[in-house]
Amino acid sequence: MIRAALLSSVWTAIVTVTQPAMPSRAETLAGPFQARVLRVLDGDTFVAEIRLWFGQSVVEHVRIAGIDAPESGRRARCEHEAQSAQRSRQYLAGLIGLQMVELREVRREKYGRTLATVRVNGIEVAPRMTEMGYARSYSGNRRQGWCP
Repeated sequence: MIRAALLSSVWTAIVTVTQPAMPSRAETLAGPFQARVLRVLDGDTFVAEIRLWFGQSVVEHVRIAGIDAPESGRRARCEHEAQSAQRSRQYLAGLIGLQMVELREVRREKYGRTLATVRVNGIEVAPRMTEMGYARSYSGNRRQGWCP
C-alpha cells in the first residue's frame, strides 16, 4: 500500500516536471516578433506565420489588440454590419497585405487566439483602423452593436 502511494507520488512528480507548461492568458511576451501575413480573415483578425527563432515558426490566428471590427456572415446582426465588415476586411487587407508585420505585447485572448499589438511599415494598425472608421476601440468588455 505504501509502495503504491510512493510510486503514484513519483509518477505525478515526473509528469508535472516533464509536461510542457501551457501559457496562461495573463502571460505576455513583449516581442517584437516578425510575422508574415498569410490571410486576412476580417477587420481585426488575420492568419500569420510568426517567426520565433532561427528556422522555427508557428502559424496562428492573430487578433489585433485594442479594436473590434464588424462581424461578417452568420455573425453579422444586420445587413449594415455585414457590409461594414466587408469594407473593414478589405481595408485591413490593403493595409497589411501579404507582407511582414511586427507583433508586440503578444498574449492569448479568451477564445484562444493570439492577441497582439500590430505594426506594419512603422504604422500601428489598431489606431489606423479606428481613425478610418473601420473598427472601434475595444478593451475586452461588452461589444457595442454595429446595426443602426
